[in-house]
Amino acid sequence: MAVGAKNLSPLQRLARWYLARGQRRAFEAARYDRLRLGWTLRSAHLSADEEIYADLTALRARAREQAINNPYARRYYQLLRTQVLGPEGPRYQCMARRPDGSRDSEAAAVLEAAWVEWTEGCDAGGRWPLAELLELYLTGAARDGEALVRRLRGWEGNRFRYALQLLDADRLDLHLNRDLPDGTRIRMGVELDAWGAPRAYHLLEGPRPALGYSYGGRNYRRYPAEEILHGWLPWRAEQSRGVPWGHAAMVELYHLKEYRTSEMIAAELGAKRLGFYEQDPEAFDEPPASAEQPEIDETVEAGVYRLLPYGVKFREAITNHPASSFSDFLKSGLRGVAAGFGVSYNRLGSDLEGVNFSSLRSGELDDRDSWRQCQRWVGSSFLLPIQRDWLEMSLTVGALPYSIRDYARLAPARFRARGWAWVSPRDEATANAAALASRTTSRQRICRERGEDWAEVLEELAEEEAALRAAGLGPSAEASGEAGEGEQAQDEKTQQGGDDGRGYDDDDGAAGHAPAGAGGGLDGSAAGAAGAGGRALPRGGAGSAAGHAVALRAVAAAVSPGAS
Repeated sequence: MAVGAKNLSPLQRLARWYLARGQRRAFEAARYDRLRLGWTLRSAHLSADEEIYADLTALRARAREQAINNPYARRYYQLLRTQVLGPEGPRYQCMARRPDGSRDSEAAAVLEAAWVEWTEGCDAGGRWPLAELLELYLTGAARDGEALVRRLRGWEGNRFRYALQLLDADRLDLHLNRDLPDGTRIRMGVELDAWGAPRAYHLLEGPRPALGYSYGGRNYRRYPAEEILHGWLPWRAEQSRGVPWGHAAMVELYHLKEYRTSEMIAAELGAKRLGFYEQDPEAFDEPPASAEQPEIDETVEAGVYRLLPYGVKFREAITNHPASSFSDFLKSGLRGVAAGFGVSYNRLGSDLEGVNFSSLRSGELDDRDSWRQCQRWVGSSFLLPIQRDWLEMSLTVGALPYSIRDYARLAPARFRARGWAWVSPRDEATANAAALASRTTSRQRICRERGEDWAEVLEELAEEEAALRAAGLGPSAEASGEAGEGEQAQDEKTQQGGDDGRGYDDDDGAAGHAPAGAGGGLDGSAAGAAGAGGRALPRGGAGSAAGHAVALRAVAAAVSPGAS
């Protein structure tokens, strides 16, 4: 036994044994000692639901306060809406197929037009179209940790007999926890079966509804799981509820705002208070009575100096706010906040000072991957389930000119999320042209990445070419002549073996020369390259005016057989 150990109390011996046990660890992060005491107190050996039950109320209240009053939190939710959803929201694209497996364009057009009609009146309350309701769903899930949407099948407010009702997440009572006689359990308002799958949602109601019940002094109504969309991002297995997405950034964001506000107030007071008056105690044998002291005229006038009363002198107030390190400290703290939110600092702080092209590109790519993950979650948790419900109800009630037996072939769908133009459009166009020529991508994929519909682009090209021909504004003779000369020169160069094969990375900015027919068709195939008129895309430089003229002629030939 160590010297002095026999004089220790049982509690002290227990503490010594605990610390000694904690120090014998293979992993440094698992050690218990006085330097890690705060970390130990913050750690908990609880299940996901136990942690959420203890903290969700405080987390949600503080996240809502920051969403209202903190400019950086508000900026994050604005980024979610603009970068994930875009100005118009995801667009429905029907992928209907005929029985032979080919795409049914006619049915797709009918369903897409009907979907647009439904989205204008999809809210049961008549307040929001689908685009705005989707913004509320995404923002609510990020701020509150989860979002609730009720699916109203058989609703009589529109001809499709289907509508949505967005519910406040607080209606899912955190304190409703009990085991049911049939072996199921309710955890924080969610009724789960033996496998942990949701069976129903018990939502708080106002006055006791006819179909509800009371428990613990509160009124509830049980909704089957098929009637409720419960959207949240999981972070642990066997989790029943969600948590605010920015929980890791909230503490630092709070202190950062408090520091920023205090620094601004101190600077404001320093600017307003130029100085103060000080009485000289040695100027009088006895301090004069307050009534005998003259009033100091504090009227400020340019170029005028006033005489202060005897024994009074002015002392300038010197302030060092804002501190010289204010900007650096604010940036450092905001970088931690941005990391907690999962976005780049430059985006969150609207700060592009000192950013070069390489760092901007790297941060932009990382951000876009995060936005795409959110887009995928919005599609799987909200858009695709309601699209399937809407189609099923529309076919059942006869709102569409198809039978319910056609559901399987009409149901495939894709929601085209917003895309992003590159920071260097010229480089992007050159890279796309190179990928098309090497057959490593397709025009449809390029359109999807930019958030555009390939069918709409194709239709617009056909309309544009037809309008140009009708107005007599086809490719100019000068451009055609340049194109012919370019083709002839290229053919001679190829015959002489003079093609150096540099292609799309030439310093002169030309896009290079693709093989005849490579990527020339509107569908990117060899058959499409030949076009309906039997002509392939000539090998003119795609980056030149001649190349554009030749490409337009090839497009016109492909979309309008027999047109010149």
